[in-house]
Amino acid sequence: PITPKSNHNNMESVEPILTQQQIKTYLSDGILVVDNLLSREEIINAKLGLAQTLMDDYGVDVHDLEGTGRGLMDASSTNGAGKCVVL
Repeated sequence: PITPKSNHNNMESVEPILTQQQIKTYLSDGILVVDNLLSREEIINAKLGLAQTLMDDYGVDVHDLEGTGRGLMDASSTNGAGKCVVL
């Protein structure tokens, strides 16, 4: 398994980050779902950070996508060529 870089001063055992099966799944499917990777607080902070970046850099208000969502094309590496699905 792949493990994080070890700290030579810390002799504790290191838990594997990914198993061989997870690596195989990623290589065959192109995606890997890792349960409980981030804490609830980390997810909330990531969402808030993304919302702020979208507003600051692209003028996109996540609470008004109908009115400001066109700015997402500027943030897209494919210039908005991907399929948009509204849930």
